[in-house]
Parts: sequence; structure tokens; C-alpha cells
Amino acid sequence: MSFNQTEIQTQVNQILASFIQKATGWEGELDPEMSLINGGLIDSLSLVNVVVALQQNFSIEIGIPEITLENFDTLNAIYQMIENKLA
Repeated sequence: MSFNQTEIQTQVNQILASFIQKATGWEGELDPEMSLINGGLIDSLSLVNVVVALQQNFSIEIGIPEITLENFDTLNAIYQMIENKLA
């Protein structure tokens, strides 16, 4: 299955919004440059669940060395990592 950039962004936004809402109760608008981890919206347990959801949704493998602040702290970083995986 292939995804275009808009589909990737929409699905990532839905996944992250769901996890953030469940974990924190926060229902604000997600900004693509907002710090998710340093901003306290995602903790380590939520991050593991997000990784699993992204792997299932996009049929990709995300290795432990790839679970970094650089790849997961913003929506833009997550979009880019998934686009690279699907390329």
C-alpha cells in the first residue's frame, strides 16, 4: 500500500492526537513543529505505543536505534521518517 504526503500527515496526526488525548486529556490543535516529547505531550510509554501504531498503520519496521528525539519530537520529524521508510 502506498501513501502520499497528505495521507501520511493525516494518519500520523490522528494516531498522535488519539494517544495524546488518552494520555493527557489534552485536546488542543497539534502544530507540526510543536515539541511532543520535550513539551510533555508524549512520555516514554506513549512513545512505544505510538511506534507500534505507526508500524501497523504504515506496514513499516521502526528499529530501536530509530526511536530518537530527532525522529519523534515533532510531527514534521515523524512525517519525514515515515516518508523515508516508505520511499
